Amino acid sequence: MSGLSWMLALLAAAYLLVGFYGMVFRDRGALDLRLRWLSQQTAAKEASPDAITETIQYQPYPPWAFFSGQLFVLSMSWAASKIYFAGVNLVALLSLVWWLILIGKGYSNVERWFVICTAFAVAGMAVCLRLGQYSIIVTACLAWMIWLLERKKELLAGILLGVAMIKPHLAIPFACIPLVRRQWRCLMVTLIYLAVGTLVSGVDSGESLLESFRGMNNAIHKDMRMGLLDGLKWIGLNHVQVMVIGLVVGGSICIWFIHKYQHVSSLTLAALCAVTSLLWSYSRRYDQSLLFFLMVAIASRVPNPHGRNAWFPFLVVGITVWTPFTEPLWHGCLPVVIGAIWIFGVAWLCVETSAQVAVKQADVSKSVGPTNSSFCDS
Repeated sequence: MSGLSWMLALLAAAYLLVGFYGMVFRDRGALDLRLRWLSQQTAAKEASPDAITETIQYQPYPPWAFFSGQLFVLSMSWAASKIYFAGVNLVALLSLVWWLILIGKGYSNVERWFVICTAFAVAGMAVCLRLGQYSIIVTACLAWMIWLLERKKELLAGILLGVAMIKPHLAIPFACIPLVRRQWRCLMVTLIYLAVGTLVSGVDSGESLLESFRGMNNAIHKDMRMGLLDGLKWIGLNHVQVMVIGLVVGGSICIWFIHKYQHVSSLTLAALCAVTSLLWSYSRRYDQSLLFFLMVAIASRVPNPHGRNAWFPFLVVGITVWTPFTEPLWHGCLPVVIGAIWIFGVAWLCVETSAQVAVKQADVSKSVGPTNSSFCDS
């Protein structure tokens, strides 16, 4: 395990260095961040007319995103904005390391190191950083939201969920966790945050809700893949119809699984939500930063004394996460096959953790009565 840990550590370091270098130093790096930066300049009346047209025609974010975006993209020079955004992502990554340390207190240093190396050896993180996307920041917000929910701190969890809604197609499945567990205060705070964000965004940017949704619609039609059901376009359905079907079907399946397996650890549920986020609607390679949850959930079972069965799903799912597929390859049957592998990984997790929790509860009930499931898959 030690040798594999160092191999994954080198891979993670390579991906993160390539991503940060592409964001900060490459002339054509951080293309998506530049659109967010132009949006801030537009709101501050400092952008050129051509830049304003560019941001309105291609604005793939919801109306409340400008409010949250002000935390991550400041209205300063372009060079300074790239450095600042790189710093924000570095903080997000370090917070995820700390999150892993907190949830892995029952592990030895060698086992914890193995899980940490696995968590960041994600090819999608390099793409996210290179383009200047929000996906790593969203991953950090969702991780800490789950940690806070476990400790009944619903108000702070709701704020973090609201911030993560800057990319709603990634964050909404995670909202199913407090929904199924009836943690209403978390959801209420999130809705208030989105309402305030929408109001402030409209006042500051001068952009109407109609213009904002028009930009989102343009983005959807420019990006061809619409999740696991993208093949429905072959029978004549358009992007919007495929998206609606995917949201309904994917959302229903996600809620059903969370309800059925709500007794398992929140880490397993986070892995389920992450895979749903990537398969139920529009997503790109940079959104695969969310596979952080899936890899941590599987890797945390490998050091287990009974974890021999974990090696097969760990390696099979890992290959799809570690391999730096280029965008031209991400078409045809490949995304479908890889999506099926992710589903297999989540299904294996649900079955394995459910069986283990049942055994633990049976053992504990003989002495001290029922117990809640552990947060970490150990």
